[in-house]
Formats: sequence, structure tokens, C-alpha cells
Amino acid sequence: MKWPFSRKRRRRIAAVPAELVQAIQDVGIVYRSFVEDEDGIQTPRPMTMSFLGSRPMYLDDPQAVAKLLRSHWPELTDRQVSRALAMIGNRVATLRNERQDRVDLLKTGRRRRKGWMRDTENLMPWEL
Repeated sequence: MKWPFSRKRRRRIAAVPAELVQAIQDVGIVYRSFVEDEDGIQTPRPMTMSFLGSRPMYLDDPQAVAKLLRSHWPELTDRQVSRALAMIGNRVATLRNERQDRVDLLKTGRRRRKGWMRDTENLMPWEL
């Protein structure tokens, strides 16, 4: 059986609008509260302050985010909404990892990693 659409056309159909991609890239995340998972571990809940002009909302509820996406872009298909939700999840994970890296640097008391250009005392013993 031959597909009714070419591969390029199927990709264009599943593409997310450029305005939505820009809104996802511009989203800012803060962590306001914690939620306990099934193992009893508390994890922070990601909250955005101004995603698509809305009131502050938590991004860990996919149904609420999908409802917000559909209210702003009613022409989105289910595949486009799921793709946008995946993009939002990736953005939240990236921001969480960057935040954790900054926290880890502050805990160790170092702002930058050690480099051979800054730590030259071991390379030039004649200047000691």
C-alpha cells in the first residue's frame, strides 16, 4: 500500500507553528512547591509565569497544558499537540539541568571548572 502523502508532506503536517516554537523557547521556569512521587521522594514542580499570556501555571500537568495550547491554537492536530508537549518537556528538563549545574557549582564553592590556563602553578615550577 502506498501512503497518500509523501514523507515531506507528513512532516509539514506534523510541524508545530513557528509562534508556538518561539513561545516554548522563551518560557521561564520557577519552582514554587514540591510534589511527592510514589517512592516518597519530593521533586520540585515546574511553574511558568507567562506562557502564552496566561496566568501562572504548573507545567507538570499535560492535560492543562494541552487545554491551553488548544485554546490558543484550535487548528492544532493531536499529533502537533503531543509534539508541542514533548518540546515543553524537553525545555523544562534543559532548564532544570542548567539550574542543578549552577546549584552544584555553588555548593562546591567554585564558579568555573579547573583549567590548565588558570592553574599554571603546577606547570611552571621555576616561578614558585
